[in-house]
Amino acid sequence: MKRIYLLTGCVAFAIGGCTEITSKDAISAQSAYNNALVNNNNQELLLNIVRLRYGEYPTFVEVTSMNHNNNIKSGSSFGFNKTIMGAMDGKYPGSMSLSLSPSYENLSGASYGRLAGKEYVKKFMTPISFPVVTSLIQSGWSLEEVFNLCIERINDLYNADTADGPVPEIAPEYESFAYFAHLLDELHKQPNHLVYFNQKPSTNFSKLYMQIKEKAGYRTKAQQVKQLAGLDTNKTLFEIKDNFLDQDSESLVVQCRTLLGVLYFASKGVEVPQLDIDGHVAGGSKDRWGKPFDWKKVCTRFHVAWSVDCPKNAYVACEYRGTWFYIADDDIQSKNTFSLIMQLMFLQSSQYNSSNPLLVVTAN
Repeated sequence: MKRIYLLTGCVAFAIGGCTEITSKDAISAQSAYNNALVNNNNQELLLNIVRLRYGEYPTFVEVTSMNHNNNIKSGSSFGFNKTIMGAMDGKYPGSMSLSLSPSYENLSGASYGRLAGKEYVKKFMTPISFPVVTSLIQSGWSLEEVFNLCIERINDLYNADTADGPVPEIAPEYESFAYFAHLLDELHKQPNHLVYFNQKPSTNFSKLYMQIKEKAGYRTKAQQVKQLAGLDTNKTLFEIKDNFLDQDSESLVVQCRTLLGVLYFASKGVEVPQLDIDGHVAGGSKDRWGKPFDWKKVCTRFHVAWSVDCPKNAYVACEYRGTWFYIADDDIQSKNTFSLIMQLMFLQSSQYNSSNPLLVVTAN
């Protein structure tokens, strides 16, 4: 009888051990899936940015569903045999056998779908709303970086608007906008620089404003910001609009890029082999003097390098047309911009909707 109790304990212990293994494996599988999704998303985004640099259309495949099942199948057998003839001491010895044969089965799968039709238009062809831009700045992103990536035009300041598509033959206009965004960013970095309100008292609550307060030490830069944008230098509060037919000296008319435009713009930061440009495989631009234009002057915060062999120091890399393209792991600025683009993709996917804040830039 004692042997039977011992056997029962062994079976219970074995089953308990299987349960523990299943739990650990589930945690490990979850971590593996998370890493796999991040790597796949990063590689897909980089690959499509590189494709756009070569004038080819991007294709995005999204994971629509995932499943992961861990199954434990156990088999066991128990036998007890008693000898027919007794031993010399008159006792009747017996033999007992126990066999446990648990098996582990991992059933995993994922469903994928190509983003197309209305969902594609909604995500990639709808302009980014300016409240999204201000919310990104409020969450800690650099004003200059967000403006450079997301905004195509403010009043008569053009931010390389021809870069929203294939590589143009002539270099775009960008210098004045870049200086405007740089000055605005300097004012924004001052203490108590930025305040958001869901509504502005005593005013139409649906309107969005930017306020520049002039204080000693930064008045010159505040004046320069207004002059560059063609604003009334005696005013401090300016309404944000989206209709250029309604432009005046007391408002900022803003045109944001679409997500596809953001990707096209970022693709200008992809460095390609000179042989591909000479062979007209990848486009190139010329400046006003007919010399090759360096797109690093425009896309200053995002750089994708290339290599013949698979790079060893890459944050993310992909192979395309027999060449490796990658973002270096020690290129913090490019990694940040890449993360910002990914965040914009998530926001557009979720049909981000935000109340209109009041953007206040204080010049101390």
